[in-house]
Order: sequence, then C-alpha cells, then structure tokens
Amino acid sequence: MFERLVSVCLSPEKSAELIAIRVSMISPDLSGAEFRKSSFSGGGNNCVEVATALPGLVAVRDSKDRSGPVLTFTPSEWSAFIAGVKSGEFEI
Repeated sequence: MFERLVSVCLSPEKSAELIAIRVSMISPDLSGAEFRKSSFSGGGNNCVEVATALPGLVAVRDSKDRSGPVLTFTPSEWSAFIAGVKSGEFEI
C-alpha cells in the first residue's frame, strides 16, 4: 500500500512549486498598487480605496488603515459588485 501512495505523490520540488503558487494567490504582491478613493468620498476618511491597475486583480482597503488587510477580487467579481451597487442591489 505504501508503494502505491508513493507512486502517486508529488515530488518535493513539485509540492514546493504548488505551495508557492498558492501562497502568491493568497498573498498577492501589492507593492506596485496605486490605491485611489472615489471622488464621491468628499475627502473624508471613512472610505475604501481601490487599486485596479494590477494584473488580474482588484484590491480594496480601508482608507483609515492603509497598512491593514486588503481584500482582493478578480476584475469580473469587482465589475459584478459595482453593477450591483449601481442597480440598487445592496442597501447602502
């Protein structure tokens, strides 16, 4: 049985490669992100900031905690959210 398991296991190198890919998906590189606030924010500090010029990613953060957590979405997820906001799908 052990031999069968070994024969279908990934090599340590392949395992490390897949782990690195997964980590990059969980913690994307946002060092080049340029966050912006909506012009409708009125200059207040109770807003979210969005970075859209990232490859395959939209990043959103709280303007009060710029070094805090960042939510990430695919461009299609973000577009669906924006369309829902504009159509009144959410109670804001």
